[in-house]
Amino acid sequence: MPEENKKKPRTAIWGPVFFWALVVLFLSVMPSRDLPEMPVGNFDKIVHFSMYFVLSVLLMKAMYYHSRSLTGGKVFLFTLIIVGMYGILMELFQSFVPGRTPSLADVLANVAGILAANALRKVIICRK
Repeated sequence: MPEENKKKPRTAIWGPVFFWALVVLFLSVMPSRDLPEMPVGNFDKIVHFSMYFVLSVLLMKAMYYHSRSLTGGKVFLFTLIIVGMYGILMELFQSFVPGRTPSLADVLANVAGILAANALRKVIICRK
């Protein structure tokens, strides 16, 4: 590992991942009456996409930082599994939240965010 990477504490790398996961959790279990009104139809799909895009980027960055031996394919696969399962769990938890229901369309928007993060990762790696 490069010397500059050894100086950063783990919380500096993994803290943003866990913080963002908590933000996603908080928004996922918020009752519908407490959510802001969406400006246009299906705007919530853009929100899902964005939230899981950011979570995926943060997780991939943390994995690369701590394990240089992971290939891009493995990082993507782990991200897809971890963040994808997290998204599915959040949707399932919504069945217990007043006014919220699980949605396959939301899960698909989450997965689209994960795939877009992976595409960005590939573009960045190809530029180096």
